[in-house]
Amino acid sequence: LKINVANSEMADDDLKSLLQYVEQQCLGLKDPFIHTLDLSGNPRITDKGITKHFAPFATKWPNIHRLKLYRCNVGSEAAKALAQWAAGGYVRELHLCDLKNKLSNDAVWELLQGISSRGMYPYSSGKHYVPLWLRLEHNSIQNPEQFVEQAVAAGMKVAVPAQNGSKTGASSPGSEAVRLPNFYDQPRDGKKKGAKAEPEEKVPSSTK
Repeated sequence: LKINVANSEMADDDLKSLLQYVEQQCLGLKDPFIHTLDLSGNPRITDKGITKHFAPFATKWPNIHRLKLYRCNVGSEAAKALAQWAAGGYVRELHLCDLKNKLSNDAVWELLQGISSRGMYPYSSGKHYVPLWLRLEHNSIQNPEQFVEQAVAAGMKVAVPAQNGSKTGASSPGSEAVRLPNFYDQPRDGKKKGAKAEPEEKVPSSTK
């Protein structure tokens, strides 16, 4: 299944109805699998919608490979609600950049710590090991470089790819659990500017 309701003025109650519909579709499938659920660009989807509607849905139907929430009115509460599902090893891409609500360093730490501690990433693609692709840029995360250093020191297997192809963070082969593209791109004054379309980044097909 691929569901794209981006920029559709969807609100929390609409999200509830959508997920009820998707559940009916899943019930008719032998092996329910949602390739993409794109909710991006809907500022009327809030933390309440994610905690009350999406999180219970994902607990029941966890096999969702790509979730896009950028430019929704969600933040720390949504990130915390997503943590258990995100750590389960089903999701391949989680897009949480340019959120309209505050995403705190503590909430990001809790999310990354949960993913690292469960040990489900990197996942095997058959021939290679691939990290979770987690987009968190443009969220006013404080001191992002120091944040990554502390996360790695605490045992979290995270890495930030650089423009020149290098990366900071986890570096040993097959050890990278979470890749954080453009993570250092946070407003330095703590104030986010006008929303832009999420920049395209090539998702890694493998981690050698």
